[in-house]
Amino acid sequence: MDKLKALFGDKALTYAELEAALKDSKEIKLANLASGQYVDIGKFKQAETQANDLQAQLAQRDKDLAELKKLDAAGIQAQLETLKGKYADDTRALTVAYPSIERFCADAGYRGTFTFDASQTLGRGVDISEKIKPHE
Repeated sequence: MDKLKALFGDKALTYAELEAALKDSKEIKLANLASGQYVDIGKFKQAETQANDLQAQLAQRDKDLAELKKLDAAGIQAQLETLKGKYADDTRALTVAYPSIERFCADAGYRGTFTFDASQTLGRGVDISEKIKPHE
């Protein structure tokens, strides 16, 4: 308001006098508020789009969090144990279905868990060959 008081002083101004006083002013700009141009429409649309995008991201995050909250450690552990049991049952069924398989042969990349699983789960040994090249 002080800037306007300084502009008007103690007198009334005509429109031409006001326009001349504001012509070189960097601090005060005239705008027709009825046209809606006091905020650049492009900036408004950009801000509106960004706000909508952020709201969509928040909604998705909330949905994802709700799904994660439904999971509990005990339920996951129970599901894991069920799947382990199914895996063991399936592998035993394979040994019954294919009794002629006595051993497996694999390249050197299959050491470790494969040989352990074949021995413990299937009751079959694994011959590791250094001559077999891994598939590339």
